[in-house]
Amino acid sequence: MPLAPSHRNVGPGARNLDLPPPFRLVVLREVGDAFAHARTRARELGAGTLVFVGRLDLAEFAVVLEPDESLLVARLAFYAGMVALGNVLADCAPPQKPITINWPDAIRVDRGLVGGGRLAWPDGSEEAAVPEWLVFGAKQECTLGQLRSPRKVSATGAPSGSPKASRGT
Repeated sequence: MPLAPSHRNVGPGARNLDLPPPFRLVVLREVGDAFAHARTRARELGAGTLVFVGRLDLAEFAVVLEPDESLLVARLAFYAGMVALGNVLADCAPPQKPITINWPDAIRVDRGLVGGGRLAWPDGSEEAAVPEWLVFGAKQECTLGQLRSPRKVSATGAPSGSPKASRGT
């Protein structure tokens, strides 16, 4: 997948994403898959890498994490990521629109499914061991930075009772 320069604008009137020094930005073209890219390259990309897909209809990103805790504890990062997504939506959405996070990974605005999150870790990781990396990824429908009217989108198919788990290489 071709990479765009990290300082590329991603839409009309968009500003450059200026990350603090420990973070690194990787921008994929419109047909990229941020989660898959980050998951398959997590070891080489390293902690703090934000993979972003430059699309106008969908906000899609993934971030590489390098936990200091066992996989059992480190997976709690999923909840922090989902809460952060809810907070961003709350800042952008009209105040009368209810925003909910439905277990385990769906984000709804005014009862319409508009996005969700996923978490991945290396295959073969033991629950009690510290994984080499984690990848938190999310997708959120949007139109030029504004929320669309809610509509049905395909669910992520997460098993009931646990966050969307996707083990990678």
